Formats: sequence, C-alpha cells, structure tokens
Amino acid sequence: IWFPDPKDPDAIGKKISEITEGKGVDISFDGMGEHGHLAYEEAPDLMTHWTHMTPEEFKNAPTRILPHLNPETYIRALRGDWDPPDKPLYTLAPAGAITIGMKWLLGAKRLMLSGEGAVFKMATMHPPTMDFPVTLVQEH
Repeated sequence: IWFPDPKDPDAIGKKISEITEGKGVDISFDGMGEHGHLAYEEAPDLMTHWTHMTPEEFKNAPTRILPHLNPETYIRALRGDWDPPDKPLYTLAPAGAITIGMKWLLGAKRLMLSGEGAVFKMATMHPPTMDFPVTLVQEH
C-alpha cells in the first residue's frame, strides 16, 4: 500500500513509474465525494489556482497538496463516525489533504471506487467532465 508523502509529493509518482516501468499500478483504491471529487481531486472551478486548466492538463495533474479542502469536502469529513468522547469532532477533521493526482489515478490498470448513493450513478451516467472529476473514470 502506497500513500503520497506530504514532505515529498513527487516521490510517489517516481516510485510508481520506477516500479511499474511506466505501466501504472495494478489497482488504485479511491474514495468518491458527494460533489464528484475523486481521491480529493476536486473540480478545477472549486480550486482558484487551477481554474485555467484544460481537460488534458487536469487528467495529467500530478500529486499535490491541497492546503484547504473545499467547504463541502470539509463538512463531509465532519460527519464521520469517529467522534471520540474526549475531543470535539471538528478538531479531528482535516483542513487540507494530499491527492495522488489524476495522472496516477487514471494510470492505474484498475480502479476500486468507494462512495455513497448518487455518486455511483453520477460516476457512470453523467458525461465525463472536469466539473465532476469522478466521471473521468469512464474514459479509463
């Protein structure tokens, strides 16, 4: 199991390329968010520093650090089932995240997606678009 290193975001991409000889990992386990993000890959219009991205640039985005989650993702993190009695839930929710990047997600041979309800329908039925990054798995 590999996870991105926030101290060296490029390391995981190098590791994937080196170990798989550029062929991609066998399987990537990824979560889908209620508003269509995939493993914290959020729609570019929700990320001001990525607003001028083309679809191809987005699909090839590398591992990166998101210092601030968008409000919907943050609120979803607050609704977790892991509320210990000694700490308020909001103290445990992550303010930011690290994403492996669409380049490495879409480069996997297989994807195992987890999410709830309508997100699965959206992932398979909505036309592929950067507005709902999870829909890009249809082109996988």
